[in-house]
Amino acid sequence: MNRFVTRLWMLAMVLSVVTAQGEEEGVVQIRTQPLQRQVMSFTVTGYGTVTSTPRNTQSIALPRAGIVDQVRVTPGQRVAQGEPLFEFVTDPTSVVGHTQAQTTWDFAHNEYARLQRQYEQQLVTVSQLEAARKALRDAESALQAQDRLGAGSERVTVGAPFEGVILTQSVAQGEHIPAGTTILQLARRAQPQVQLTLPVEEAGQVREGMPVTLTPLFGPPQSWHGTVVALQGMINAQTQGVDLWVRLDPGVDPVLGMKVRATLKVRTQTLWTVPRSAVLRDEAGEAYLFQVQEGHAHRVAVTAFENGTMTGVEGALNPTLPVVVEGNYELADGMAVRGTGR
Repeated sequence: MNRFVTRLWMLAMVLSVVTAQGEEEGVVQIRTQPLQRQVMSFTVTGYGTVTSTPRNTQSIALPRAGIVDQVRVTPGQRVAQGEPLFEFVTDPTSVVGHTQAQTTWDFAHNEYARLQRQYEQQLVTVSQLEAARKALRDAESALQAQDRLGAGSERVTVGAPFEGVILTQSVAQGEHIPAGTTILQLARRAQPQVQLTLPVEEAGQVREGMPVTLTPLFGPPQSWHGTVVALQGMINAQTQGVDLWVRLDPGVDPVLGMKVRATLKVRTQTLWTVPRSAVLRDEAGEAYLFQVQEGHAHRVAVTAFENGTMTGVEGALNPTLPVVVEGNYELADGMAVRGTGR
């Protein structure tokens, strides 16, 4: 009898261990964290260039062909009004054209004077005098056109028409250029602006008047602030992004042409916040997470808003229940769980 009782006791112990192991195998080890209510700021990022407004920029060009000689400035340099920019040697062909126009005017002037004296002596007719007067007017118009082109000046020094900053140099020193070629671009000393490019999917969140923080991509760490003043409602064919313009705050004076990174705060919102690891997505791309109640995981569909390492969520959440932040990849709705919180 004692041997029989001992065997029954041993069998009960084995069955207890097997049952406990079976129950343990159905439990998922997790880690949880309480829900927190926070105000979250959402931003978008773009890249751009410090520039000047178009109305404050002027192209420096000459209406005659020639050689750009002794360029005295470089892009980014600030110049005063009248300060020499470069020397220009007029093309010999243009000089010859001016000389010919001058010679034609001299002849027409002398001829008209001669015929006028003869007319006073009644040696020529009125029609002959009028023809000479017309020839003089035509020669004078041609000479004035040459003067406007500056063709009579073999070598000139071109000065800055206003105080400003050299934006670009389009031709090299010593280069022969045709008439009308842009040699330099000069921007007035006005408050600069920044032209930015944003991804298409983010540009729709931006509105005029939004604050912007800008930092240079190169050089010492620093930052400036500005405001969105214009947003282009079309896609840039070259960048495949959307362009916008930022007016910098007064007193900010970065170097024109500087490359910058811009951060725009597009909105703030009060949300339940969880670590990014807490939010999963199903095959359809829908977001969800798990909350724990009485030792079991319950799936909750949410709308997720990413912001750095934290994620804002909205949905049918129970604020008193913790959220699974680790081990959630193994879970299904209703599974038994065991774990600790942070």
